[in-house]
Amino acid sequence: MSDLEFPVLGGWTMRRAGMADLEQIAQLERQIFVNDAWSPELWRQELASPHTWYLAVVPVDDPVVVRGYAGLLALPGSKDADVQTIALAPDVRGVGMGRELMNQLHAEAQRRGVRDVFLDVRVDNDRAQQLYHSLGYTDIGIRKGYYQPDDVDAIVMQLPLASNRPAAESTSGGGPAAESTSGGGPAAESAGGEPAAESAGGGTAVDSTAQPANGDQP
Repeated sequence: MSDLEFPVLGGWTMRRAGMADLEQIAQLERQIFVNDAWSPELWRQELASPHTWYLAVVPVDDPVVVRGYAGLLALPGSKDADVQTIALAPDVRGVGMGRELMNQLHAEAQRRGVRDVFLDVRVDNDRAQQLYHSLGYTDIGIRKGYYQPDDVDAIVMQLPLASNRPAAESTSGGGPAAESTSGGGPAAESAGGEPAAESAGGGTAVDSTAQPANGDQP
């Protein structure tokens, strides 16, 4: 499905995710995001879209088994991209996979000519925020009540991709409005120095997703 080579971390690696992974991803989504999990139908749309790019975290010795995922949305011609979601099962956390997933999403954004990557993270997910800040993201706004039904606010973060920006261009601005009252996608965060789950449409979670807002996981 891809000519890209992905690293091996603690017996885990990643590969491109596809429609064949739908059932496993939807099940993992429900386990991680419980209250704000994306529906199987929403996941079907995400995996089928020509504008999204998803990765699945799998054991090196059994690449059919999905234990984490992350995705990027980048519309044709747009200079902005969103981390749709990122989530890791508990047995995958703590080996640096969350950080590596984010790095791979950033690399794909660069290949698509994106200048700025955005994501949403729960205000109460300190670990995920630390990961994103360490990757160069800055806080640019708040989405009130973004994560439902928990009614938790989301911090909107932005990462400028310097390699795709004109030298004279400022690294600020160019993204979504600093505030919004409703989310459009899952977000994900995770722990162990990496998001556990977030969801996008502005969201992320190294152990969660991002369309209609769900949680964040790193």
